Amino acid sequence: MVKKTLLAVICIVLCASKVMAGGYPGNVMPNEIQDDSKLQELEKMLKDQAKTIESLQNQVKNLQDEKDSHLHQLPPTASAAAAGEETWADRIKWFGDFRLRHQIIDDDGAAGNTVRNRTRMRVRPGLTAKVNDDIDFIFRLTTGEPANSGNQTFDDYFDSKDIFIDLAYVHYHPEEILGNKVENDIIKELHFFGGKMKNPFYRVGDNEIVFDKDVTPEGGAVKVQFQCPTDTLCMWLSAGGFVVEEDEDDADASLWGVQGGFKSDLGKHENLGEMKLVTGISYYNYGSIKGRALPSGGAWGNTTKRAVPGGVVEEDVFASDFDILEVFGELEINPLDVPVLIYTMYVVNAATDEDHQAWGAGATIGKTKKVGDWETGYFYRRVEADSVLGVFTDSDFVGGGSDGHGHRVHVGYKLAENVKTKATFFLARKIIEDSDDFWNMLFDVEFYW
Repeated sequence: MVKKTLLAVICIVLCASKVMAGGYPGNVMPNEIQDDSKLQELEKMLKDQAKTIESLQNQVKNLQDEKDSHLHQLPPTASAAAAGEETWADRIKWFGDFRLRHQIIDDDGAAGNTVRNRTRMRVRPGLTAKVNDDIDFIFRLTTGEPANSGNQTFDDYFDSKDIFIDLAYVHYHPEEILGNKVENDIIKELHFFGGKMKNPFYRVGDNEIVFDKDVTPEGGAVKVQFQCPTDTLCMWLSAGGFVVEEDEDDADASLWGVQGGFKSDLGKHENLGEMKLVTGISYYNYGSIKGRALPSGGAWGNTTKRAVPGGVVEEDVFASDFDILEVFGELEINPLDVPVLIYTMYVVNAATDEDHQAWGAGATIGKTKKVGDWETGYFYRRVEADSVLGVFTDSDFVGGGSDGHGHRVHVGYKLAENVKTKATFFLARKIIEDSDDFWNMLFDVEFYW
């Protein structure tokens, strides 16, 4: 309606211009008008046109006022969208994954030595909300309660499945702090995290010796990306403090961690293609773990002793504290344009001198990035009983926890856009107990968005 009115105004103005330029019959110009009646007729016509233009301008103003009033009456999201501005919905990005798994377990040391078959699922819907240009809020749910697993087993006569908060944290990535630019000659990026967050510490080869990939620690962390001193070398530093267990009667169990590392671009080799190297060191200090009652699920492979925590009743408690030092390295090469990742790590718990070491080495060939891509990998590890805190280590290896050594082989294939399949085979056994073989076969289909 407003556009039609404006077009009418333009047409009238053009007509007025035509009159002034000689648009009347006979090309009569004002300086050529001799008859008073014709002059009066022309003046009257111009006055009428001026009144019409003024009336149309008032109508346009009234229509614009009505439009503004209507926008103010709309909800904030609708009014912002109508005005072409960013809405709260525009600031939210959804993500997530859904995994179906069939698992076959053959534990030669289990009672009855029966092969167990079970079908499981993991659902993790989440969102990232842009609070402002410097702050994001990340939230995700999951189907599993244990820190090192998000799985739910198909069981219990079709009972409904539980859902839990898996992530709930803020990510602060400022460009300025107190008016000072974050980026300078030393620092390139600065990131702060607070809440129940993704693990801020790097794991070469996506290994799960110290932390299962499902672990989401609770507390605060900072990550510094330094300026690269050369075109081929960059450095990062991560640090965090986390609450492991709150205790109203005694000191809280805690985790303090720091990690530093280098990423090096080694250039292109004639036969090995593009080469990149990652090296680093980590230190994880668990506070008030020794003598603490075990978590639900038991010791997870760690050494225990009998004690009376809190002076109430005798029960099993952790026999050791955990001050963990880790060194790691990862080499990526691309022979024949096929990505190959070779990685290794060594872990030692300095808080004890028995059963306190772990190490692993593996390789992955290929990467499932595009539809039709394959990947395969092998990993060997030896994880002594008190080398790591068992409740946080791999939940699929030797039934979950520490005190094990053995092999993992996997094959993956990207079946369709945002759909992957994967088969993983574990062959391992306990160390201290010198147990029988533990076989674990996983067949996964994962959908993600």
